[in-house]
Amino acid sequence: MSGLSLLCFVLALQVRFGFAAQQVKSHVAADGTISNSRISDQFTDVQGLLSEVESMAASGIPDDDEKINTEDEKIKTIDKLIKQVLKSLEADTVTHQNQVKNKADAVKTCNDDQAAAIRKIRSGIKQQTDKFRKLHQACRKEEKDVHHTDKVKKCTALTTYLKEIEDTSPEKPADTDDDDAMVEWVEAMSDHWCGQGKIANEKEAACNKAKGVHANHKDKCDKLQDKFELGFCTFRTRLMDTCAIQTTCYEDAMKEYNIHKAETLELANNAWKVEYVASKKIECYINVWFTKKAWAFEKNSTADSGMLQKCKDLSPGDKSPEVSFDDEFAPPAKTECSLDEVKNYPGTDGFKSTEYVEPLLDPAFVKEPAHCLTIMKPEPTVAPGY
Repeated sequence: MSGLSLLCFVLALQVRFGFAAQQVKSHVAADGTISNSRISDQFTDVQGLLSEVESMAASGIPDDDEKINTEDEKIKTIDKLIKQVLKSLEADTVTHQNQVKNKADAVKTCNDDQAAAIRKIRSGIKQQTDKFRKLHQACRKEEKDVHHTDKVKKCTALTTYLKEIEDTSPEKPADTDDDDAMVEWVEAMSDHWCGQGKIANEKEAACNKAKGVHANHKDKCDKLQDKFELGFCTFRTRLMDTCAIQTTCYEDAMKEYNIHKAETLELANNAWKVEYVASKKIECYINVWFTKKAWAFEKNSTADSGMLQKCKDLSPGDKSPEVSFDDEFAPPAKTECSLDEVKNYPGTDGFKSTEYVEPLLDPAFVKEPAHCLTIMKPEPTVAPGY
């Protein structure tokens, strides 16, 4: 093989090295299995180049000084290019390592965003819901202990008073055709009821007023109950949305990570290793073949069969470029997104047995909760012009 042909071969190899990371196609099967395929024939090129360099090294050095000097210059160029190829491999490794970290960080971001969203929910709608819960409980307690008690007391007083008047009223004659008896009864009733009307009216007014005060206070408590239940449903919805967003984000980010990992391992275990080993062997053969200008490279100038065999036996694969997937570069596990605290929500029996029970409040004074699906139902959209 001529020096020019060999040089072209190395240049072609260098170009392929620069685009090694782009020459792997990945396929994700329905079951999640990832498979990769190499789309270039650079393995053949690398091995072909190695065979040619090996042949040159074994053929020995020309006797003609002019030819030696010419070949020396070509070998210098090849040696320089091989170093560039190895440097490119190292750069590819760093690039892929950074990408591994970036994709692991993307997975972590899903957890971080979820945590930030939960903190915002807890400092916002959760805190507001807790506030309405306490206000509603206090309102119902006042309704029961003050306004309901006052209403019962005053209306019971009216009922009792009217019953006492009725019970002590003169008995009506059995014979209503007896005019004298009826006259006597009417006179007795007049004396009995005289002055009772004013007292009855006062008690009735007090009862009606207590009813009105209680009704107004109950309406206030009902509105606080509505606000509490709406807040609870909103809190639940935002938690559910946050968990769903995190799940989608995490699964997508993990898919990207796993695809990149599979591609990188494919490169590291095949292309990079083959290319690295071939390059290191080429370096070795150049060292053997190049003797006259050894001072320029500070290399051994003894080209014998022992050194050729050493190049053939060289196995630098254990030092080939690798990308780490250790803990430092591994994606974190998915952070738990719990919905336990909102599993009992308005519209479920569990909500009433948790929120509307003694000693929090008397369930007899709470109206039937509306279901979250009803509370959170969006308003119908009305077309413009209607």
